[in-house]
Amino acid sequence: MKMGVHERLLALSLLREAEGSLVTLRVVRDLQRELSFSDEELSRFGITQDGDQVRWTGSADRDFDLGDAARGVLLARFKRLDAAGSLTLAQLPLYERLLEEPPKKE
Repeated sequence: MKMGVHERLLALSLLREAEGSLVTLRVVRDLQRELSFSDEELSRFGITQDGDQVRWTGSADRDFDLGDAARGVLLARFKRLDAAGSLTLAQLPLYERLLEEPPKKE
């Protein structure tokens, strides 16, 4: 699945509050590592953070191979927010893409 800077930040913020079993939390940790920004990306996009505000310039989609477990964790977080009536408009495009895009077949 291709994700830009904004989508990666959204996904990372969702994962920050993930809960679950040991296996689930290991999936979360690996996914956080995968979605995080390298030093080169931080420099290329000029990503800075001031309090809760994150700024960047430019964007380039990067392809991430989200396995079933990683997709499931993200979808579970989105579904929990949806059930609580806590989804935001900023989160909606990524949620819809996860729901609509079929997982990659190997």
